[in-house]
Amino acid sequence: MSFRPASEVGFTTKSTRFVAPGSVTNGEFGLFEWRMGPRQPGARPHAFRNDSDADVRMLILFSPGIARENFFLEVGAAKDLSPEDLKAFYERHDQYNL
Repeated sequence: MSFRPASEVGFTTKSTRFVAPGSVTNGEFGLFEWRMGPRQPGARPHAFRNDSDADVRMLILFSPGIARENFFLEVGAAKDLSPEDLKAFYERHDQYNL
């Protein structure tokens, strides 16, 4: 199995870079890079936050590489959804919060 370099397939949103989405890894894995500026509190109850004074980045690995790209592209706008629309958003992206 071979994969193209990230420079050929990656693209960036405001804070997420799709380094190797499942669509180019034959569904084997998905690799995303999440970037945040200093002192980002994160959302509640589940979110990533940065308690430091420096920019940070982390890698998110999905294996198998389920299609998560659209979830990350749309999740920023989800904060303004009604509870009913938020439930539909999660169902559309196969996201289950326990």
